[in-house]
Amino acid sequence: MNRYCGNSIILILLVIIGLLAGCENESLPEILPSGKTVRIGVIAPISGVDESIGKNGLAGIKAALQVQPYLLNGDKIDIVLEDDGSDANLTVAAAKKLVHQEKVAAILVLSRSSSVLALSELADTLETPFLALISSHPLVTNTKWAAQLIFDDESQGIISALYVRDELLMDSVTVFKQIDDLHSVFLADQFVMKFKESGGRVRVVGIGDQNIGYKELLEGLSPQEQNFFYMPIDASQVLQIEKATRELGMQPQVMVSDGVAGNILLQFEDDVTLLNGMMAVDVFSNNAKKTEYGRLMEKSFNENFQEPGTTLAALGCEGMSYLLMAMQKCGDSTDRECIKNKIRSHETFMGFSGAFRIKTNGKIERPVFINLIDDGKLKNIVKIY
Repeated sequence: MNRYCGNSIILILLVIIGLLAGCENESLPEILPSGKTVRIGVIAPISGVDESIGKNGLAGIKAALQVQPYLLNGDKIDIVLEDDGSDANLTVAAAKKLVHQEKVAAILVLSRSSSVLALSELADTLETPFLALISSHPLVTNTKWAAQLIFDDESQGIISALYVRDELLMDSVTVFKQIDDLHSVFLADQFVMKFKESGGRVRVVGIGDQNIGYKELLEGLSPQEQNFFYMPIDASQVLQIEKATRELGMQPQVMVSDGVAGNILLQFEDDVTLLNGMMAVDVFSNNAKKTEYGRLMEKSFNENFQEPGTTLAALGCEGMSYLLMAMQKCGDSTDRECIKNKIRSHETFMGFSGAFRIKTNGKIERPVFINLIDDGKLKNIVKIY
């Protein structure tokens, strides 16, 4: 029997699309609609500055739902979308509405860390499980009702620092920190701490306003501080700093954090080549071998949507499929307590590029990809387990 057949989500997919994929002799049950509809909430920035992020992730969620519209017990899955416009207050209001009015069984969240942290503070009173698809701040999982689909900033910062220090053999780096963004601050601080622990020297440059003079900031760096830039900051600021370095004739090696390449492809397509040669830490690589699940989701996405298939869309797919797997294991697919426990079950799930699992503390174990950016594509340099 094919080694993936034991994974319940693959079994569900095979049932629905009528493929046997190495399990030809298995007797697969027929899914008969039960007449019951189970609602899943989705909170995403469908308007505002992060509109493209929310819409691309939502497309991934819908692509997964196209493949699996029913649970094995015949319950139909329906999503209820709430737009939070990247506003933490609206995120909280959306969650309350989804729980109290829409009676959702669980929530998928495509918002940034600042919004998801506000939701985490409320989660114990809502008593509804939510899965943060792109938020990587470690404190998101301080409630038993939350889980993360992406590795947190503590892990990413430490891995990034050790790679730059031990593999690239950099003695000195400049770290750009967006002081008004919780994700950027925590990630930058983790990188700085680990890099210094390993004997390296760090110059930290704080960024508080996108309209500040980037050239003036860069001109204040010594020649040694111009060799390597670590930039866990917004896509727009990465582009402005890159343009300034070119004007000044600087040629630093650059590493950006998760999601930046996808955000630039979605929001600043004409500038995407400015990222060529940069390194990017991410949960996927475009040239990584896809699993059976990955091929099925890619096919569904390409058949139903015209937009680019970025990391955000892939996380949308995985998030929906993983949540359905958790719901499938509950006798009552609307049992929020059971769903919460099954999300944090430490059970292996076969995602786009390999296996991952969410531990009982809500943290995920999955590979970290360090990639080279080439025309918006992520080409893997090393995969760290």
